[in-house]
Amino acid sequence: TEEISREQKQERLERLLKIQRRITLEINRSFTGSIQTVLVEGPGKHPGQMSGRADNGKTVNFTGNPGLISHLVDVRIVAAYQNSLMGELMKTTPV
Repeated sequence: TEEISREQKQERLERLLKIQRRITLEINRSFTGSIQTVLVEGPGKHPGQMSGRADNGKTVNFTGNPGLISHLVDVRIVAAYQNSLMGELMKTTPV
């Protein structure tokens, strides 16, 4: 068997991760324009922002109020990032 150096292993891992990040971003971008039902889990990272999970498991951030926590809401996806989706609340009444 051939021994693989630590540097070679690291290079291969970095190439694989770069490909995976590209694929993940492409998948996330495919949700742009769609309406997702989101379970609101809590506040997002920014003031006035809420965060939750769509039924596909993706994290969705949107402007909303804490009264929505633990409710299902419809959110239109307007932007996609590496690890999350950004959306706009479709209506203030939980689903």
